[in-house]
Amino acid sequence: MKNGMKKFIIVMVVLFMVVVNVPVLAANGWEFIDGRDRINLLGNTTVDENTSGDVIVIAGNVDVEADVDGDVVVVMGNLNLDAAVSGDVITLMGKVTLTDKARVMGDVVTLGSVDKADGAYIEGENSLIKFGYININSPDMNFLAMLRFVVLFFSLVLLLIFGLVVIYFTSQRFIVIEAGIEYGTGRKFVIGLLGLIASFIITILFCWTLIVPLVFLLLMLLAKVATCVYIGKMALKVSNARLNIYIEFVTGAIAIMLAEILLFMLIPQERVIQSILAGGLLNIAVNSLGIGILVDSKFGKSTI
Repeated sequence: MKNGMKKFIIVMVVLFMVVVNVPVLAANGWEFIDGRDRINLLGNTTVDENTSGDVIVIAGNVDVEADVDGDVVVVMGNLNLDAAVSGDVITLMGKVTLTDKARVMGDVVTLGSVDKADGAYIEGENSLIKFGYININSPDMNFLAMLRFVVLFFSLVLLLIFGLVVIYFTSQRFIVIEAGIEYGTGRKFVIGLLGLIASFIITILFCWTLIVPLVFLLLMLLAKVATCVYIGKMALKVSNARLNIYIEFVTGAIAIMLAEILLFMLIPQERVIQSILAGGLLNIAVNSLGIGILVDSKFGKSTI
């Protein structure tokens, strides 16, 4: 069996195990160590020894008690920082607690809340983005709007889990994809749009089979991961931040999430058709660019 097929099977098995074991993982989490980077999915974790890379936690709380020589990213979880972080601290939908021993050499960007002790130090900017007026329990929010927000929330979780697992097990391919990802964006988008249309037509023609729709779904997920890496790399280059494939992906995923939240807030809830069209156009653009990136890099082969 070829090495690429082995990795593909491993990724599919791991994703299946994550889905069927979500209640168990919620308590214990699933932790990956990739070189210097530390990744935890669906569980709480404690960083009690110095880490030379980034710390990424998805759907879990984290206590940082030792220094981190990189970034700390927490999505849908709380962060308690009691040490030094040489990079940025980014949290989405959670609370950040900075003790008097907390030292952040970069920026602190939070979509949630921040509790900062008097002795805590932030060298960069402290940006707090509040979306407190999005209340799914509000009587003014109809069922469809509430359903959209819930689907949006869980789709981000699944995208982050899928992307991090795929990048972890196929890191060499994604390093190749990421290397030239910022060049020829327009050409890649056109190629991807044509590929999206062709793959959609093929899926409709063979929808009675099981394998073709599954392959189409997998292609869309991989395309979204590639686009997240692209957006994240562009954003990090502008801010002169240290580039890392995992941080690039998470940053891009958060950016797409924020764009969808912005559409959610700007379009009135009663305009369901306009909301669906706007979300559909955004996803078409994201998937088209992603497919173009994958095709242009020959899905991450060493010779491009």
